[in-house]
Amino acid sequence: MNELEIAVRPYLYPLMKGEIEPRVLTPEQRELLASWYLKTTVALSQSIDAPQFFVPLDHARRLARSAGERLPERIAVFATTTSTTAFRWSLCPTWMVTAEEGVSHDRMIQQHADTYKVFMQLGNLMMLACHWPNPSAAYSVGSSSIIPVGGLAFDAYLDKEFNGDLFQDDSERFMMAVGVLLKR
Repeated sequence: MNELEIAVRPYLYPLMKGEIEPRVLTPEQRELLASWYLKTTVALSQSIDAPQFFVPLDHARRLARSAGERLPERIAVFATTTSTTAFRWSLCPTWMVTAEEGVSHDRMIQQHADTYKVFMQLGNLMMLACHWPNPSAAYSVGSSSIIPVGGLAFDAYLDKEFNGDLFQDDSERFMMAVGVLLKR
């Protein structure tokens, strides 16, 4: 896993300083960044005593078994930039959920129990690791400035109806702009 630290360093710092944006990274660089981010979120989420919404150690084990080359299934990592500079992180339990007709409220609640969204802002770079376990779900992305950087096991789609004006700052808008579409 230390090799991930070394591999992402040449572009992680320019991303954090706002000198480059995630969209300029090659597909290989994006995947490495996503693996580095998942490894980092595991360490952070395991450092607190949260009863839910943290990254399971099994996800770290699967990432390690692949030598950081492949994210576990049904995990997606997204990135964007912001004009503010800060360090923030959050285990975000809230999802914008859209469900096709016929998906029951009980099914949504049951699936939500095994999900997580882990947000981190490092300088100008904001990242979000997401896990929704249902393989028939699709991630919804409510802004064209949000870049999928790795691990998309779902079909992502741009949700034009997201209203980011409801949230106070870029970090809240980013966390809530990534949601899920539940399919039958």
